[in-house]
Amino acid sequence: MVESTLLLLSAFALTASAQQAERWIHDELRVDMRTGPSFENRITEFLSSGTPVTILETREDWIRVRTGDGEGWIQSQYTTETPIAADRLEASQAELARLRREREALEEELTAARQQTAVVRAAETESATALERTRAELDDLRRTAADALQTAAALRALRIEASQLRDQLQSLERENLVLTTDQRNEGLKLGAGAVVLGIVLTMLVSALAGRRRKSEWI
Repeated sequence: MVESTLLLLSAFALTASAQQAERWIHDELRVDMRTGPSFENRITEFLSSGTPVTILETREDWIRVRTGDGEGWIQSQYTTETPIAADRLEASQAELARLRREREALEEELTAARQQTAVVRAAETESATALERTRAELDDLRRTAADALQTAAALRALRIEASQLRDQLQSLERENLVLTTDQRNEGLKLGAGAVVLGIVLTMLVSALAGRRRKSEWI
């Protein structure tokens, strides 16, 4: 009794473990799915190569499977635990196509990144050139400002010197005016003296001439 129970439990465990497993129909086959686990049972559907099936129950060389919306029995020898080569090839080709698309997308991104890098480098070079140009202009402005300060200082010195020269000129003009006035007065005095001297000399000459005539008469 115990042995029978153990056998039943083992069969049930094997059946349970076989349930819900997934297999595929062998390559280049068309398998009959029947209503029961024997050739006497009626065929309900033909399963083509590569059809995936879910195992629901196992009985000797037969397995009860579910595919799509249908269920039935097929011989387990016509199934495999891995997809058929054609399906694997199709899956591999699909994966290869996906990888190629990803590679193309990555290449496009790499090209765009390189172009962006080139743009950034060009902008950096232009910025460096502009910075050097700005520094040179700033140095020129500093030199110009220094020259302007020196020029302003020189201009202030010239203005002071010009003011001093104007003061000296005005002083000389005043002195010249005084000298001119003094010279004019002195000239007038000399002229008047010359006139008086001339008159006196004339009178003396006349007097001497008169005496000479008198002496000749006597």
